[in-house]
Amino acid sequence: MKLTPLLLAATLAANAALVVVYFNRAAPSASAAPATSAAELSAHSKSETLNPKPSLASAASPLEGDAKAWSTLESGDLRALAARLRAAGFPPSIVRAVISAQINAQMRPRMEALGTDTEEKPFWVADGNFSGNLGPKVLAAIRETGRETTRLLKEALGEDAFAADQNTSDYQRRRYGDLRREKIDQLQHVEEDYNELRNQVHTAAKDLMLPEDREKIALLETEKRADLAKILSPQELEDYLVRTSTTTNRLRTALTAMNATEDEFRAIYKAQSAYDEKYNSASSGITYFSSDMMKDRQADQARVTEQLKLALGDQRFAEYTRDSDREFQTISRVAQQANLPATAAVQVYDLRANLSKESNRIFADTALTVDQKRTALQSLAQNTRAQITSTLGADAGRSYLQVAANWLDRVERGGAVTFNPGGGTSTRSLPTARPPGATAPAPGGTTTIIRGQ
Repeated sequence: MKLTPLLLAATLAANAALVVVYFNRAAPSASAAPATSAAELSAHSKSETLNPKPSLASAASPLEGDAKAWSTLESGDLRALAARLRAAGFPPSIVRAVISAQINAQMRPRMEALGTDTEEKPFWVADGNFSGNLGPKVLAAIRETGRETTRLLKEALGEDAFAADQNTSDYQRRRYGDLRREKIDQLQHVEEDYNELRNQVHTAAKDLMLPEDREKIALLETEKRADLAKILSPQELEDYLVRTSTTTNRLRTALTAMNATEDEFRAIYKAQSAYDEKYNSASSGITYFSSDMMKDRQADQARVTEQLKLALGDQRFAEYTRDSDREFQTISRVAQQANLPATAAVQVYDLRANLSKESNRIFADTALTVDQKRTALQSLAQNTRAQITSTLGADAGRSYLQVAANWLDRVERGGAVTFNPGGGTSTRSLPTARPPGATAPAPGGTTTIIRGQ
């Protein structure tokens, strides 16, 4: 379970207070009882929460004692504080929470000072960065504060700085695999440095990336990879790139839907990553494709398709193609929200494919007049709408039909639609109906709408 910032802050404060109470009650005195155990302390704390003292006056003296206990306990040396907490038997999670609270208290004046140095702009004016109205100096200072916080945490807790935080541990294992801690620390340092440099480029560009800005980003990526190669073995570097690449991030939705195995994932990644790096990288700087470049791209895409078919087989390749389609992903989300089985999304997607095939058959049928084709296409669109509603139900069907109207309306108006690989829809339109008194129907045409991947 992930804690919200407010709940996390309350939890840190409660943990720190718990430590104070513990040491205050455990402090020796002439009539002191044996030291309270951590388990007994927890039970006692719960009892006091459920049965609070009857008046504020009666609580004043214990609070004063707690303040004195904390003054004795807190010496300014975070490592010493962590050692005392461990010796008292507190678990790593509590120790980490208390140390984090202390570090945050140290950083608070610095962050409050930064908050007064924001750049005021009207809400309709572009910020030029992704962090509100903060200027580049403030953003840099915030990142530096974050690095300082991490450094202090590592110095005070050592391995426990990470091991006690399950969310952090899970994230690192997913991102870095089974690398040793020292290598993870080095990787994080490299990532922070290059993220800082990338942020500087984007901030200076003010969201308007020119070719020279993209060249800077590309150079940073090349230098980053060279630095990573100094830290990792070739196999470790390959595994790191597989885990963190934009290709992997883009593939996750489709691979989750098709329940891909690791072998299937690596086969898909191998076929797709080189193509993505060449054509889809944000650092490529290509904003216009000539006809020759388009031919090269189509040829490369055909090669990727053949590699995938060979690696996956026809059936799994068909599933991968379907699950990669944004329209299918939309249908799946609608079906999931309606608590429908996965087969419902597949059925609706097949209806869409059948409509494409049938609309093009009707359009090309030379035995039909234009008016007969138009009537048949209208009937096809209406029947498909009814089948979608029957499969998804009234509410879910209504939700998806708002998306499907993009191509269903074209068919109903007398068009044949083709769904292109990788996204986009092409439409061939029948000539419009002949106006009264006209001697010939208005011409038809072909429209292509391309969606970005």
